Amino acid sequence: LTAATTDHLFPAEKRHETEDIFLNNGKDYHLTLCFKVEHGFATRCDLSKREQKWAKEQAFYEAIVWFD
Repeated sequence: LTAATTDHLFPAEKRHETEDIFLNNGKDYHLTLCFKVEHGFATRCDLSKREQKWAKEQAFYEAIVWFD
């Protein structure tokens, strides 16, 4: 999972609930929480802002690794 710290669709409470589901079911998971980005950062970001560019690239990298 790659999530934004500011996300009205996946707020902190939902992130914690999701982690609990993974843990309670014995599933492996990895969570990257990206600071200074909002929901949709992987598709709608300002590439001139270092944090947003990094988060977008990190989300892409993590998706590739997951599918590999």
